[in-house]
Amino acid sequence: MNTLDKEHIRCVVNTIFSQLLHTTPIDVINSWGISKMHATQVVKKVNGEDFTMAALVMQVNGFQFQGMLYIALDEGSDYYRIYGEKDGTTKEYHHDIAFDELGDVLDSMIETGGMTKEEYQEKVRNFVCSL
Repeated sequence: MNTLDKEHIRCVVNTIFSQLLHTTPIDVINSWGISKMHATQVVKKVNGEDFTMAALVMQVNGFQFQGMLYIALDEGSDYYRIYGEKDGTTKEYHHDIAFDELGDVLDSMIETGGMTKEEYQEKVRNFVCSL
């Protein structure tokens, strides 16, 4: 297994986080219920071989997805891959995501799930009223 240098992981994860913050409204990011954010490396099988990537890991609690998310940068292609962990199982949800699409893909996966803006706002109102 290939191991990435800790400084390299830190730099890549800083890039992931910075691009996410610069392309996604903060109120959208806040709606994901993020906790336990950290940097790590993930090793996944790609074409039968181990492939090591730096990843931003965060616990999310949205309407559509609750669990750990791994946002990994595939440095060979300069695209993102998103892995989710639920009930001890990790699977790839999205791949080949450009930096300017990352926030929209994450928001759809975590929070909106393809709902219209009106449907989502109604769901938020119902949730807030139930508190």
